[in-house]
Amino acid sequence: MIAICRYFFLLALFCDLFFAKDLNRDKNADISKDAILAKIQELYNAPLNEKSQALTCNLTKKQLDEVKLDINSPIFPYFNALLELNTSEKISKIAQDLLMQEVRNKDRLHTLLALQLHFIKKCDRCEKVRDISNFDYYRFSNSNVQKLLYTEGGNFKSSFVLHGEAFLCKALESKSLESKKDSKLAQYFLKSYANFMLAGLHTRALNVLLYGLSLTNDNALYATFKFLASNDIVILKNLNSVHLLKIMELDSKNYFKNINMIRNFKNLKAIEGSLVSNYVISGLLIRDMDMGRILSPFSKFATQQTIDEFKQKQQYYEQELQDSSLKILKNATKQEIYEYYRILTLKERLKGQISGLITKLY
Repeated sequence: MIAICRYFFLLALFCDLFFAKDLNRDKNADISKDAILAKIQELYNAPLNEKSQALTCNLTKKQLDEVKLDINSPIFPYFNALLELNTSEKISKIAQDLLMQEVRNKDRLHTLLALQLHFIKKCDRCEKVRDISNFDYYRFSNSNVQKLLYTEGGNFKSSFVLHGEAFLCKALESKSLESKKDSKLAQYFLKSYANFMLAGLHTRALNVLLYGLSLTNDNALYATFKFLASNDIVILKNLNSVHLLKIMELDSKNYFKNINMIRNFKNLKAIEGSLVSNYVISGLLIRDMDMGRILSPFSKFATQQTIDEFKQKQQYYEQELQDSSLKILKNATKQEIYEYYRILTLKERLKGQISGLITKLY
């Protein structure tokens, strides 16, 4: 079975590389803009072949060497904001300012948190994150492809999905070097989580978060989980279970073990969207849940009707973003269109591996 999976992975990788070579052969390459757009449309419409699978690195060494990771960026403003929020449900103005300073520096971990806090109305000074992140690009008829690509992290080499996978690969590599422990191991997992969340790969992001927590027992990873479990963002909101976690901390500091001992945190699932989904769709859904327009599908009050309403709203936003993206791409260059195509292709490959139970993978 492993050999078969490896065969199909290598086949997909070969096809992607062959397409890239054919596209860049010369300026009069046979593959047209319309052909690439058609491939993007196919990716939008194709059903995902999902399968549950443990976390592995899906990049070659050459691909990893080409990715420039921001390893040394600070995490204190992020961690400090979560500590305040998890303790008092409020964030001080100073903590908000520190957070937004890193957002202006285009730091991805802090941008993710600022977006989440903005849409659950717990950060008064986070409003500017919408402009900085080009969140509303799809609403304007004059938006260009650079704004579209920005919401995926830029071109392929700087994309959220590629950096999420690269940080995961680095974490797994560091974990395997038993004789040389990397002090930044937990940060690799945290930054992988942030990039995957921004890319809209929520289940993979949560798997990374929990796996990192199981290996490192890191406070920032643990604070992140408690924050997610305390708000309607991507997983079950359960304040009683979070409170129970805090009580359990008095007896045991093994955070991952404590999480797995709580019934409501077993068999966790995350809100997952289509390939067009990223932090834009996530933000819109978080806003609607916070305002009471829709109910989280994981709520204890959820019914089949409310779940259907959630799916309808999610599909509406995805279609709106898809239509806007295709319109923008028609005026883009062939290379710009191809950058977006490569991002979607990697998202498709990774989304196909993330279905199933989160906390039972390890």
